[in-house]
Amino acid sequence: MAVFGTERVWAENQEILHHPDGSATLKFMAEGYQEIRNWILSFGSLATVLEPIELADSIRHEAEAILQKPIPSEEDP
Repeated sequence: MAVFGTERVWAENQEILHHPDGSATLKFMAEGYQEIRNWILSFGSLATVLEPIELADSIRHEAEAILQKPIPSEEDP
């Protein structure tokens, strides 16, 4: 996500910190909790939420819920 996340302007107040390992931290203030949560989830394992903790916990719980879903077999309709 480092390259993808830094290729465009996501918010007027964004800050991008590039790290030696090639990753990047994208920081910005946003409104619309559900929209931001869904946007982060769209990146899958490429995204890590550092703050706010409540959002990071929500993302983690959603990922855990996804893992609990049964995997359908080819025999399922």
